[in-house]
Amino acid sequence: RRGRGGLAAVESVRDAGLEGLAALRDLQLAGNRVADYRDLPRLARLPSLESVSFSDAHFGSCPIAGREGYRDAVLGALRHVTSLDAAEVTRADRRHARDAHP
Repeated sequence: RRGRGGLAAVESVRDAGLEGLAALRDLQLAGNRVADYRDLPRLARLPSLESVSFSDAHFGSCPIAGREGYRDAVLGALRHVTSLDAAEVTRADRRHARDAHP
């Protein structure tokens, strides 16, 4: 399937070809079709990842961004990320995610 601009839309992080991108710092997945929390551990394997976006005002949101507990699930799995959907991750965010996903 094609997304905006005729580019192939990402259905799953498993299909995105991210393995081996150890220096990747910023990942913009907004507007794609990522819907499954089971994709998050694959992103956790990217040691330099600081910023990830599943939702964006311009490109729209991935289905995962509309799921209950979305922010806590992402921050629970991606403990090294400092920005989610262009918003800084605060200590309170971390604490809440840790409590929700020990």
